[in-house]
Amino acid sequence: MKKNKGKRKSCLAFILAVTMLSGCGASNNYEEGVTTESATEEVYNDVEAMDMVEQEVGYGQETEEMEETDTTQESVATNRKLIKTIDLELETLHYDETLAYLEKSVKACGGYIEHSSLEGSSIYNDYSERYGNFTVRIPKDKTEEFVQGMGENTNVRRKSESTEDITLQYVDTQSHKEALKVEQERLMAILEKAETVEEIISLESRLSEVRYELNSYESRLRTYDNLVDYSTIRVEVCEVTEITEPPKLTSGERIVSGFVDSVKNICSGIKELVIALIINIPYFVVWGIVIGVIIIVIRTWRKRGKKKKTDETKTNP
Repeated sequence: MKKNKGKRKSCLAFILAVTMLSGCGASNNYEEGVTTESATEEVYNDVEAMDMVEQEVGYGQETEEMEETDTTQESVATNRKLIKTIDLELETLHYDETLAYLEKSVKACGGYIEHSSLEGSSIYNDYSERYGNFTVRIPKDKTEEFVQGMGENTNVRRKSESTEDITLQYVDTQSHKEALKVEQERLMAILEKAETVEEIISLESRLSEVRYELNSYESRLRTYDNLVDYSTIRVEVCEVTEITEPPKLTSGERIVSGFVDSVKNICSGIKELVIALIINIPYFVVWGIVIGVIIIVIRTWRKRGKKKKTDETKTNP
């Protein structure tokens, strides 16, 4: 645009010079109708025409920018950044085999276990059921395969799935990153031409800030890519003695089933109580001895007190 304006000024100067020469010759050629005013009008007409051309060029540039914006929006719409999260609650009769299958399946799908915790079957609670919690990262193209495999080898009590769209955050972060890269290149180019110490110090300070921000945005983009490329699956594996059946019973069947479950729970509670009593027999023996000694000491002390009072009564009738 600046070059066009320079050319326009050159043309304007040339036309004005021609106009002045024409004006000088106007006194000799008045009969031909060539005057300074008409030449000046032609100059202004040429300038207005040049302005119109520039406006048309600017409009064309704006149109191209709008087309590029539309293209970017279409690209964003077709390349959305989605984070998938799945929660699974599984039941199994074969706890150890299920855990082994889970680890094998994760490796086969090219994923990894991000977090795991196991509870139950401790030295204090040997008869309790065990369960484990896992946070698994699986490539998005293998997610359905992993979930289907776990469902075939266990009983799925609960499954929930959610998807988060981070396309706008991703594009915004990427735009900041590109802007900082451009600023970094410009600062380095200016730094090479800097002459004073103050300029060098100021430029290096800004360069450090730009590099720090650039690293921060790059780290954020890597985190986004990992979350998008790998689905997050939270798996809870519960060891049970009986698989939970779906509730497809009539009212009578539900009554019978509930009564049977209540009896089973009572029997199970009595069983656990008996086991707990047997396990804690040593504690009962120790506490029985301690309590017996305390009772004997108290009785002996009371007998001595009564005997002392009796002797005092006999001495002083």
